[in-house]
Amino acid sequence: MGGFAQLRRTKVPAPIEQDVFVDFVGDNDQVPLNGEVHCLEDSESRGVSEAIAANQRGMFALPVPIISVVIGEGGSGGAIAIGVADRIYMLEYTYYGVIMPEACAAILWRDSSQSQRAAQAMQITAADAARLGIIDGIIPEPPGGAHKDYEQAALLLKEQLLKALAELKGIPGDRLMEMRWEKFRNMAAPG
Repeated sequence: MGGFAQLRRTKVPAPIEQDVFVDFVGDNDQVPLNGEVHCLEDSESRGVSEAIAANQRGMFALPVPIISVVIGEGGSGGAIAIGVADRIYMLEYTYYGVIMPEACAAILWRDSSQSQRAAQAMQITAADAARLGIIDGIIPEPPGGAHKDYEQAALLLKEQLLKALAELKGIPGDRLMEMRWEKFRNMAAPG
């Protein structure tokens, strides 16, 4: 929980002295070793659910534009905790969900090797998230992925960030917070 507590302290400064908050979501150090996942009991014993909720509350209360970009494996409650934003984007080949596919498979089928099956059921790709209304757009990656051409990937990211900033610039803080709340209340709603 230490990471969430540190994040909460840095994300909810008083008074706000930022013009915008840009968040990058993605962590590739969550892959379980030897297919073993002991996430629920261990996480809950450390109060992770409360920490996630506290971070979300704090981000909903920030009166500045928040832009979040999934740049890697956004497969955890932490990814959801820090993903509260006015605009959410994903790089083309990333994923975004509340749990990584290996952990989901281990919980559902007691077999982390079923991660492909879990990923399909979870609908966590950028295309899935866009179709479900979870994200505002997909940032294309250079051929072969962002890791093949950092410079081009950075330019594509910069282009999208500048567009988002232009859209959000000048919206009063109280209106941003209201719009953010409505966005998340309606996220992935049927119909």
